[in-house]
Amino acid sequence: MIHLLFNKHDYKIIELLNYRNYINENIIFDKGINILYGDNAQGKTNILEAIYLSITSKSHRSSNDKELINFSKDESHIKLYNREKRNRKSYRYTHKEE
Repeated sequence: MIHLLFNKHDYKIIELLNYRNYINENIIFDKGINILYGDNAQGKTNILEAIYLSITSKSHRSSNDKELINFSKDESHIKLYNREKRNRKSYRYTHKEE
């Protein structure tokens, strides 16, 4: 499902700022199949969640926005772009302690 939605909108670049374990990450996807691999607990599922969240506006893992934000920060940002950096889709999640 993620593949179909992601390609339908021609999004190829994702920017993550203070999103879960990512402080500042830009990921550029190639045409065709992209493989995310690495050790456990390195953030592969977080990338998929960020794409899904940006397209559907819901997380498949959490209903609490605070869990989407890096522990040391008050807000996070997810941005999706096509290759020309047009058709941007942007989301901001905030949490303030009172």
